[in-house]
Amino acid sequence: MVSFYQAAIPTYYGGIMTFAWATDNDALRHLSSETIQARFHAAGLKCRYYNPAIHAAAFALPQYLHDALSAQ
Repeated sequence: MVSFYQAAIPTYYGGIMTFAWATDNDALRHLSSETIQARFHAAGLKCRYYNPAIHAAAFALPQYLHDALSAQ
């Protein structure tokens, strides 16, 4: 399974970078928000940008990417 996500990269021309993520385990792409929240909390991270909501939102792609991916 291959999924795509995006992130804001201020130093990248255009500001948005799109990445591909691949796995043989489809379940990894469908973790619940509770699981992501628990893992983030257990890691004890203090981030200025990243949080579990940003993690989930990164996989919400804009329409032009949906169109491009479905055309293939």
